[in-house]
Amino acid sequence: MGGFFGVASKQDCVLELFYGVDYHSHLGTRRGGMAVYGEDGFYRAIHNIENSPFRTKFDHDVSEMKGYLGIGCISDYDPQPLLIQSHLGSFAITTVGKVNNYEELLKGLFEKDHSHFQEMTNGQINVTELVAALICEKESIVEGIKYVQDVVDGSMTMLVMTKEGIYGARDRYGRTPLVIGKKDDSYCLSFESHAYINLGYTDYKELGPCEVVYVTSEGVEEIRPARTGKMKICSFLWVYYGYPTSAYEGVNVEEMRYRCGSMLAKRDGDSVHPDIVAGVPDSGIAHAIGYANESGIPYVAVSLGGEGALLVCEEGIYHGKPPKIQVVNTVGCGDSMVGGFAVALKRNYRAEEALSYAVAVSAANALSPNTGDFDPVEYQKIYDKVVVEKLR
Repeated sequence: MGGFFGVASKQDCVLELFYGVDYHSHLGTRRGGMAVYGEDGFYRAIHNIENSPFRTKFDHDVSEMKGYLGIGCISDYDPQPLLIQSHLGSFAITTVGKVNNYEELLKGLFEKDHSHFQEMTNGQINVTELVAALICEKESIVEGIKYVQDVVDGSMTMLVMTKEGIYGARDRYGRTPLVIGKKDDSYCLSFESHAYINLGYTDYKELGPCEVVYVTSEGVEEIRPARTGKMKICSFLWVYYGYPTSAYEGVNVEEMRYRCGSMLAKRDGDSVHPDIVAGVPDSGIAHAIGYANESGIPYVAVSLGGEGALLVCEEGIYHGKPPKIQVVNTVGCGDSMVGGFAVALKRNYRAEEALSYAVAVSAANALSPNTGDFDPVEYQKIYDKVVVEKLR
């Protein structure tokens, strides 16, 4: 997926940009980038975040960047934002989307203008650079953005930062979100609404399909009105990608996940009789609670990652916490926890014993390089050190 954040402020915006982008870290694990414009011109930094979090990689850049305009992104694909110099002037651009007619658009550029590209990822031209090239086909940035919205088959939501302000454009069918926040001396543009709430902004506007706006520290100007017709927003934003406290089209992510869990239970009816439902963070927790509440399941287990797990049952609410370990591989730890609970219930363990067993199995899995395989000796060492606390 990927996400982005932009700020237009009367003051230096670098720290707000830094945190705003970081709040989108759940949307990608490959590249992170920030670009700002201020008295010293454009400044950009891009880093690989596959083995280190965004905050760690950009800590040094934040101290060097200065600017009152800025855009940044978390990208699961191409390095961005890109800085472009063209007949339209200098601008920075970041995108989120999927171009289905990539080859067709590329061929058209080669045949018409004999264009060339320098940014490539995994043997393919950087999609953001392709979008920039399409924008530069026209006589203004506004016309270029509209052109991209019209010719791209798929979705393309973007931020384009010039020396004066930031253009925000949502894709033609509204598949990916773009919202605007406001406070006294600045405006921001964000993929996720929760990102700017944490920075003291309030809701200002959610762009409709194909809508284009121009944002400065003074206000928001509508460039292209929202397209009328059926919305085709990506439902997986609610199901999986979205942050729990975010909302799309006025519907909270966590609320939607709870409803989905409840509807799954209604669908199953009397045909399924589970003993336990387990939610694996973050997206699975609300689904599990909705399913459990609707179906009356006696056990609800919630994985807390390195902090262990919660168990909600008739006897009470319990928190099982494992000892500190040297993690080797976290893949399958949530599934191992669920399997551990299932085995414990089959063996008629008491609630506290079942929780200790599941937490220990999950932690033992994290010590093994092979998913779903653990050393029984290590498991026993962990089991003996699991602390179970009754919360209620």
